[in-house]
Amino acid sequence: MVLLSADPGNDDEYSLAIEPACTAAGAYIERVSDPLDDDSVLQRIHNQLAKADLVVSEMTGRDAAVFYETGYAHALGKPVVMLTRNVDDIPFDLMHYPHIEFDGLAGLKDELAHRLRHLIETSIRGDAPPYVPVDVTVNGVKLAAGVTGAVPIDRPGIVEFYVVVRNHAGRRVRPVDIQIGLISPAQYREFASDADVSPERLRIEADNRLHLWRKDIRILPGSWEKFWIHTDAEEPYAIGDPVGAFAIRIFTATGFFDFPFTVTMALVAGTYA
Repeated sequence: MVLLSADPGNDDEYSLAIEPACTAAGAYIERVSDPLDDDSVLQRIHNQLAKADLVVSEMTGRDAAVFYETGYAHALGKPVVMLTRNVDDIPFDLMHYPHIEFDGLAGLKDELAHRLRHLIETSIRGDAPPYVPVDVTVNGVKLAAGVTGAVPIDRPGIVEFYVVVRNHAGRRVRPVDIQIGLISPAQYREFASDADVSPERLRIEADNRLHLWRKDIRILPGSWEKFWIHTDAEEPYAIGDPVGAFAIRIFTATGFFDFPFTVTMALVAGTYA
């Protein structure tokens, strides 16, 4: 099932990218593009979504009908792949769901076909669709799993991150158990934090290191944990200087999720807490 606004400008995206991607993945495709202007249309869309195995949702432009239909699909527990030309068009409370940010239709077609094949295969095996159980904020910037954000720091002699990990689940969902790690460029050898355990430092790539705090943390539904992670900078940074590429890695019982971000020295007012 494809959720797409009725704007004629979306016709090329549907015919040149979305439809051939679904066909290449072996999926039968239906398009929902009617405005939600009467009860019969709304009921038909509800029925279509109830029968759908997979949902592709085009979020570009923040169309209200598409937002409603996407929320309804999530409420039904359907695997949803969101598409957007601008990641800011996806609300933050949906960013932990799988999404594709694209520039050209050719790239969209290939990536969407790959995602759909994976979802179809996991569905056949009975695996659960990918789902990120927490939100992560670093220095006041909310990050999304797999999408590189931009995080400021404001102290020339120290690289420090105020990290908030929130269990965004509803009140009736179980707590989430995690361990937290930080991926950093190799030149940052030691990180400390306000946690009561010291991190292990592991080489994961030639130019990257994983600093892992092996402490089990349980976060109740709707609650959060805060961490202060810091290290001395090799040299003072000037305003606008790039500090490096990092990621918060969240380990759960079902897998791990990376929240990547780049860091730049900046003047920042206020507090991160």
